[in-house]
Amino acid sequence: MRDTPASDVLDRPGPIAIDDFGSGYSSLGYLKRFPIDKLKIDKTFIDECALPGNDAAITSAIIALGRALNLTVVAEGVETAPQLEFLRERGCEVVQGYHLSPPLPARHCMHSCARRPAGTNTHQEAAMANRLSKIVTRTGDGGTTGLADGSRVGKETLRIAALGDVDELNSMLGVLLAEDVPIDVHSELVGIQHDLFDCGGEMAIPGYVAVTETQVERLDGWIEVHNAPLSPLKEFILPGGVRSAALAHLARTTCRRAERSVVALARAEAETKPVNPLTLQYLNRLSDYLFILARTLNRRAGSGDVLWQKGKNR
Repeated sequence: MRDTPASDVLDRPGPIAIDDFGSGYSSLGYLKRFPIDKLKIDKTFIDECALPGNDAAITSAIIALGRALNLTVVAEGVETAPQLEFLRERGCEVVQGYHLSPPLPARHCMHSCARRPAGTNTHQEAAMANRLSKIVTRTGDGGTTGLADGSRVGKETLRIAALGDVDELNSMLGVLLAEDVPIDVHSELVGIQHDLFDCGGEMAIPGYVAVTETQVERLDGWIEVHNAPLSPLKEFILPGGVRSAALAHLARTTCRRAERSVVALARAEAETKPVNPLTLQYLNRLSDYLFILARTLNRRAGSGDVLWQKGKNR
């Protein structure tokens, strides 16, 4: 591959973008030397931009720099709802990544763009936006309901059962969040609610992929942090203790039901509309997280575990 002189690039019509800005050979000096139109933030910063730390600060700074120079800022590799919300709040104008759509053949991409109303990012989001514009439609009076891709299915189908169970789980976490939980737990649960919305999106759009390995790994990290200070279990635990811990146990059982529903859907549609295997992993990990969280909430409240007593009522 031959190098292209900078003068040749500058003579060509069209915008000029700095790719992977903030890493590699991208330099602040380019902003002074060349008539740059776009900055593309490297994915390595986006991966953890929604979490406290250096990546969040660096991403915010790049967006602010781009806006101050009247440049279009593009975020690469957006994979989760919290990442998207973080970028929106800071004024990032353009995003790309699996959270919006997997890579598409050119013909499918053009079809998607043709269907996209102004202000939406993908045809799936457009479908959801159209559904949300009117809540009372009476179209479900006959026992069917619409999916986000525009198709209609019976309300008794496995897909709707899975979608409903995921929605119920998310609502259960909303009840838990209404309690006075520690600030770190509150932040984690809000993030999980966003992840579950991704899970629900996959149920509502057959073939759509939203849940990523990053989300599963983040959940694994929270499990390790909360489990580290807990004492080893020698007896079975009864759901109970302080109210927040009891609600975490209730959310755990709701999660197990949601997981069973998604597993049933995955097996039934394995050959036609495969379910994202990472969604199954996420739900399985989430029930473990909620069990450990219940123990954590009891420990922090000074209550301790509620243990099963063998033969207590015999």
